[in-house]
Amino acid sequence: MSIIGDSKIKDSDFHCDDMFFSFASFEDVEVIGQVESLKDVQTVQVKQKDRKKVEFRLRDTKGEPIACCLWGKYAEQIESHVQEANDPNMILVIRFAKIGFYQGEVQITNAFDASLVLINPDLPEVIDFQKHIESCKIIVSIETIDTDWGWFYFGHDRCNKRAKQIVRDDSTNLTVADKPLWYCKRCRCNVTNVSPKYKLHIVVQDDSGTCKLMLLDTEAQAIIGCKSVELWDGSYDEIEDPEVLPGPIKELVGQSFCFGVALENDNVTNGSDIFVVSEIWSGDKLLKAESHSVVSRESSMISGGEVSKSDPNSQTTFESCSTPFSKRKDGDLPDMSSSSKKLCTKIVKVEKSKKD
Repeated sequence: MSIIGDSKIKDSDFHCDDMFFSFASFEDVEVIGQVESLKDVQTVQVKQKDRKKVEFRLRDTKGEPIACCLWGKYAEQIESHVQEANDPNMILVIRFAKIGFYQGEVQITNAFDASLVLINPDLPEVIDFQKHIESCKIIVSIETIDTDWGWFYFGHDRCNKRAKQIVRDDSTNLTVADKPLWYCKRCRCNVTNVSPKYKLHIVVQDDSGTCKLMLLDTEAQAIIGCKSVELWDGSYDEIEDPEVLPGPIKELVGQSFCFGVALENDNVTNGSDIFVVSEIWSGDKLLKAESHSVVSRESSMISGGEVSKSDPNSQTTFESCSTPFSKRKDGDLPDMSSSSKKLCTKIVKVEKSKKD
C-alpha cells in the first residue's frame, strides 16, 4: 500500500485492538535430537559476504528425522566441536529456532543470532534422551521382506508426513481438480500434493539370530537405488496384495548391509520388536564395522547416497558380528508404528453437503 499526495485518510468505524499476529511460544520452537548425515561446512556468498553454513538431520527418540541448516557462528560452533571432539553424532538442543521449507521439506534453521545451540548439554532432557537411544551397528543379510506391512505410505510432499485420504459418507473420494484430497495432520490442512514414501519393513539375520528393521524413505531409497514414486503403479487405492512387491525391493533379499540401528523408547518401554535404521555404512568401513559398539565416530555414514553391498556368501563379513537383539518371541508384541498393517492409506470421512 502506498500513500501519495492525493491520498485521503479518515477514521474507520471499525475498531479492533487485535494485531492479527500469531506468536509461537519459545518453548514450542525447540528441537532436540541426535545429529546424522552431517555434511561438510560450506562457505557461501550471501549479499556479497562470505557466510558459513552446515546441513544435517536430527533424529528424535521415535526415529523421526528433520532437516536442519545452521548459518554463521552456529555453523562454526558445529565445525569446531567436530574438529576438537571428533563427534559427528552429537546430541543437539536448538532453542528459539525458525521453521521453514526448503526443497519441498520442513527445515529447522537459526533465527539470525537469536537462536541458542547447545551441544551435548548436561540437561535432564538430554540425559533422558541418551538413555532411550543406544546406537549400534550390525552387519546382516536381508532374509525376507515383511509383507505384513505395505512397502510405502502416502505422504504430504511438503513435510513428508503421512496424509489421510478424504472421502465422502458415500465412500467416494473427494477430489479437487481431478486430484484426490488428503488431510495432513502435521500441516493441519487439506492437500493434493502427495506421493508414495518408503516405509519398508525387513527381517535380517546374522549368525546369532534375526530381528526386524524398519527403513523410512531416505534410508530405503539408499539401498533400493530409486525413489518410491518410480516403483509406484499410480493408484491411490489401498494395497490389495502386499505379497506383490516391485522387483528392486524383492532383489534386496540375500544382500548384506551394515546398518546403524537405534534402541529407542518404544523398544524399551513398549516392547516393540521393530528397530529403526538410522545410518548406512559404505565403502571399506563396511568390512571393518564392529557390532555391539556405539556408532563409530570415524565411520563413513551416509543417508540417501551410495551404498556398498557385501558378498552375501562371504562368512568373513559376519565374524565377531552378532545381532544385538534376540529372535522374536511367540505372541505379538506392541508395535512401534502407528500405521495399520497392510494399509497405505487412512480414510477421513466428511459429511456430504446438502447441495449434493
